Amino acid sequence: SLASAERKATLTYVLIVVAVVILLLLVTLVFIGLRRRVLQPLAALNEASHRIGRGEQVEPITPLRHDEIGELAEAMDWMVNELARRQREQRIGWARLEAVIDISNEAILSINEQGRIVLFNKGAEVIFGYSAGEMLGEPFERLMPERLAAGHAAHLRRFAEGPYRSQVMQDRGPICGRRKDGAVFPAEASISKMQVNDQLLFTVILRDITERHRAEAAQMG
Repeated sequence: SLASAERKATLTYVLIVVAVVILLLLVTLVFIGLRRRVLQPLAALNEASHRIGRGEQVEPITPLRHDEIGELAEAMDWMVNELARRQREQRIGWARLEAVIDISNEAILSINEQGRIVLFNKGAEVIFGYSAGEMLGEPFERLMPERLAAGHAAHLRRFAEGPYRSQVMQDRGPICGRRKDGAVFPAEASISKMQVNDQLLFTVILRDITERHRAEAAQMG
């Protein structure tokens, strides 16, 4: 009858609605599970990779899974530990280098491509009479007599563009340094270049040979 047909239609409609609701719940549960098991771990790994790329400290990543994402986490954890190990070794290496530089009696200076001093060791402080604080960021020409300072930039540019990584600076004639009080003294020096973090740095090792000249003059006199 008509009433029976209406009841069947209504029941069918209700069953369809219930089925759709159940399907939506299942989809929601699957999405939540996917988010917890896949999306969140991937987001954490992505954030860790970006922090590593920025050179920031990253806590070790402990893998809690045994699938592909767990393997990825293990690989990331190994990379974090390896990076930390290399950073420790680099810090130790720099500390040793700084110790050697500090105890040297010779002046050791580093200058950037703009000719500004970025390293000025204790030997340089003794020889030139300036403190490191006075010279960092200053042009290297401040430590040279005017007759040598005038052509220094051109010499530095030719060395930067040349094939040699180091050379003795006396190759272009006797050199002299100028102390804080204006006194000029004879010197021996060598220069080397090295690429550091996309920046070309030049390191000068200079020795005051005033006493040697005096001894030679005394022998000749």
